[in-house]
Amino acid sequence: MGQQCLIEERPLKTVRPSCRLQDGNKLVLFDGVPPDWFLNPSGLILGGLPTHFGLLSLTYTYKEGRAVLKMEGTAAPPGGFGLRIPESTGFELDGKSKKRVQVLPGNELSIPAGTKEVELVLKAK
Repeated sequence: MGQQCLIEERPLKTVRPSCRLQDGNKLVLFDGVPPDWFLNPSGLILGGLPTHFGLLSLTYTYKEGRAVLKMEGTAAPPGGFGLRIPESTGFELDGKSKKRVQVLPGNELSIPAGTKEVELVLKAK
């Protein structure tokens, strides 16, 4: 099982800011998560997180240089989602993500609300 962002009430209060951050009308995901977690084959799991925009569940998997972020729930921020990839990790968009997701300065991906899956190719720099 992957590193858990949602374990129990006490750790949740400590880890919650690392898992999601509201930035205006956008939710930024995994901001502050240690860079090595993005390349960990155990992945990341975040279930039933309440946000201002609705409930959000995330599953992030990594295997052999490929990463997949799956999003479920009712969360629909008007500004979409941001995913900040650590500066120490190189990446390219893969699959359908090449058309849907925009790369912003600072290694941030802009993911439209309603997107259910983002595919990446990651490399340690």
